[in-house]
Amino acid sequence: MDQVIEKTFSGGNENLDGKNYQRCTFTNCTLIYAGGQLPVMETCRFDGCRWQFDGAANRTLEFLGGLCRMGEPVTRQGIEAMFRNMLGG
Repeated sequence: MDQVIEKTFSGGNENLDGKNYQRCTFTNCTLIYAGGQLPVMETCRFDGCRWQFDGAANRTLEFLGGLCRMGEPVTRQGIEAMFRNMLGG
């Protein structure tokens, strides 16, 4: 895993896969996760950033969205419960 320590990112794109960010600042960046090795972000600051999901990460979100749009209340409730659980609620 690549270590990125106390770096400031301003504008542009940053590919997150496989990186360990510590005490970094991201300002007006596009943060891209493509479904590879999970990034670690410790004590980082984000200001005006946009999240983008590519590759496997994007396909997973599209799949979950499609399940929600099927109109099956049980399926939608299960997905919503999964997200609540991920968020600690």
